[in-house]
Amino acid sequence: MNKLMLLFSCLIFLISGSVNAIITDKAVTSTLNATYEVDAVWATTYQVTVTLKNIQTSSTTSWVSTFTMPASYVLSSHVSSGVFTVSGQNVTVKNLSSKGIIAPGKSITYSMMINMPRGMPTVINNLQATANGGTTPPQIIIPVAPVLNPILEISANDYTVSWNSVANTTSYILQQDSAANFSNAQIVATGNILSKTFMDQPIGSYYYRVIAQNNTWSSPFSNTKMITISDNGPITPPTITPAIEYSAWYIDWTSWFTGPPFVIPTDVNLINVFVGRLNFGADGKPTMDGFGNMTLEQLQKFSTYCASQQSKIAVKVSIGGGGGSYDKCWDLLTTSNSQAFAQGMADFCHAHGVVGVDFDYEAFGSEEQEVLVGTLIKQFKALDPNFQTSLCTNAGFGPNFPWQAVVKTIMDAAAISPGISALDRLYVMSYYNSIEDEKVWVTGWANWMIQNYGFTPARISVGIDDFDAHAYDPVVFRAWAASQGYSTAHWAFDPAHP
Repeated sequence: MNKLMLLFSCLIFLISGSVNAIITDKAVTSTLNATYEVDAVWATTYQVTVTLKNIQTSSTTSWVSTFTMPASYVLSSHVSSGVFTVSGQNVTVKNLSSKGIIAPGKSITYSMMINMPRGMPTVINNLQATANGGTTPPQIIIPVAPVLNPILEISANDYTVSWNSVANTTSYILQQDSAANFSNAQIVATGNILSKTFMDQPIGSYYYRVIAQNNTWSSPFSNTKMITISDNGPITPPTITPAIEYSAWYIDWTSWFTGPPFVIPTDVNLINVFVGRLNFGADGKPTMDGFGNMTLEQLQKFSTYCASQQSKIAVKVSIGGGGGSYDKCWDLLTTSNSQAFAQGMADFCHAHGVVGVDFDYEAFGSEEQEVLVGTLIKQFKALDPNFQTSLCTNAGFGPNFPWQAVVKTIMDAAAISPGISALDRLYVMSYYNSIEDEKVWVTGWANWMIQNYGFTPARISVGIDDFDAHAYDPVVFRAWAASQGYSTAHWAFDPAHP
């Protein structure tokens, strides 16, 4: 009996030692609950968000997810919140270096856009995910409370609530109530955003507070801000500079960013850097990038140099355009992320010394997308009324051309109040026809914008092509534009041939 007990004790010791060695020296692999939703569908593209939920009792340290695409489907470059690898139709997604921890019961998401043959189903197959967890629980980091900024009034019933960015935070929750004690608080915004714009709010008082959260904890509530909506009429709208604008586009040639010093056209007071796009950054947040061969560091040097000149040249960036691949950036816009894109664009402009954005919309995707573009312009302007905003359109004006209906949809969505628009200028791309044709079309655009949207002639910018169209004498066209009180925008300035 004693020998058996001794043998049994030794066996238990060996088994226990073996288990302890596994836990101590190796990571534990567990299965995550993986699901997906199709967020948006276009003719040949769809957007998918995958949710991975940790159903185990310990936190993960890293994760990997796999799925397969149907034959002939292609993963686009628009992916976020993961490291994507493609082998044939098989896709592997690993966590970003700082996004491997998923607390018990918590979830993370990653998303992508997939190109498909027209009319085919919007699916992914064989979705699964696994995670590695260590024996030491992750450090719990509690975010500090955010700070609400003063509420920015846009018009009588429109305003923006915003707050500061908090470290160690993955998302924010904004609450609204009609009582200061938040006895009936409602969640009105969630996500990795720093502001929320409210439109057409009914008369009443509104209280706001926000919390920050990460994968393991939530912060205390922020301070409270209150706004009262009354029937006292609209507040003073953002000031729009009526001065004549003489601008030029900088295009993607190797010489354009060589400096400082930089080659600047004479008499120019604004330069558009062409062409950029909406995109998701490495951190998954909406932002802007592109701009040809110009790096962000060079863009900042360029804007700093222009601002330092005696004439104080302003620099804008142009988003979308050309009717080609850059126009596809508008496909990223949804009703749920347009405010986040507006915030990302505003942060980009402030960070790089850029005074605003030229919205070049030539894709003609859908009326819903046109509304989103107009809404984005309005949300962007609301974050900083000093931003300069413009919209490009083709020259042909009237019932025989499609551009007027597109611009109307965008302009209506960008309206702050009757006769007041978040759009500062309309660029009319007058490039390819005779000067007499172009004059008629520009005049049509100007009169229509003046009558329907409260514009002035100076807010109409005549696009003059003195680079490759050669349909007219650009000097004569510029003189005519000046005689009508219009602004001018020259396409395209080549620093190698000033």
